[in-house]
Amino acid sequence: MTAPNSMPSRLRLRALLGALAAGLAAGGALVAACSSDSSSTGTTTTTTTTSSTTQTGGAGGTTTSSTTTSGGSAPGGAGGTGGAGAAWPTCDAQPGGVATLTIPEIWQADPATPTEVWVNDAIVTAVSRDGCVAGQACQIFLQADSSYASLAAGAHHGIKLFVSGPTAQYFTGVGVDDVVDVLAHAWRYNLDTQNELLLQVNSQLRGCAKTVGNLPAQPITGVTLADLTVQAYEQDVGPLLIQVDTVSGTPGLPLETFGLWETGQFSDAGISEVVSLSPFFLPNAVFTGLGGGQIAFVSVTGVFGLFVPPPSGPKFKEIYPRSMADVVQ
Repeated sequence: MTAPNSMPSRLRLRALLGALAAGLAAGGALVAACSSDSSSTGTTTTTTTTSSTTQTGGAGGTTTSSTTTSGGSAPGGAGGTGGAGAAWPTCDAQPGGVATLTIPEIWQADPATPTEVWVNDAIVTAVSRDGCVAGQACQIFLQADSSYASLAAGAHHGIKLFVSGPTAQYFTGVGVDDVVDVLAHAWRYNLDTQNELLLQVNSQLRGCAKTVGNLPAQPITGVTLADLTVQAYEQDVGPLLIQVDTVSGTPGLPLETFGLWETGQFSDAGISEVVSLSPFFLPNAVFTGLGGGQIAFVSVTGVFGLFVPPPSGPKFKEIYPRSMADVVQ
């Protein structure tokens, strides 16, 4: 059966994407997530380029989905502790007076304001651009355990550590599969339209991470694109390393994200419903080795996350592979 050709909805989608590109991009295809620490607000800004691609659906129709050259959301932060003259923490030892919390305990506490915490033995599942760079905002995904039998079993066991550009120099040695002790500030970042529980480090909210071991995490299998919702990320599950099988997509430029759909199933989902594959956590934040045209992937592995362009979204659902070995054709 041939699926309907929903041209009006695709035209509206293209118009929306064009407006986002004009409003968010500085004109160019450069992917950037820049951060500036303000003494009063710790404001962080993100520059992104957004475009659209029309792709052939698996069941006969055409589908349109977003391609967003961006990384995850890049929050700023409220003013915090740590005087300018104090030595930067090293995580060689847990500071006195700082509570030890597991990642699930942070989810349970769900602090509304930045709260200093110490997390032992967290596993690094992804680092933006495959490694923090001094002067450039950095995002690090963490998990409490190396494997989970299902999304439900792993719920509230993952969290993102967001590091501002001026403090990224203290995290340059952190890599995927590292086991780290972390000092950071936990809170539910709910400014603008964002609503993400995270760990944060900036010039006012000081922190560190020290590698204490190595343990590769295993992706949760049996996950479908339908499982990856905004509600799942923000409230029910959080950022976990997952694997989706038998999905298709049409790559664009190497630095662009592109939408995914279940192979063989027609979808005319709008921009807020598409799950995209993003290169933001790959080396240099670019895809390599993807040919032109539609690709049916055997599997895609990556950390599930959101990207929320400031100041008001929309919220893009993303899968972040860590190397091209995570993208199996």
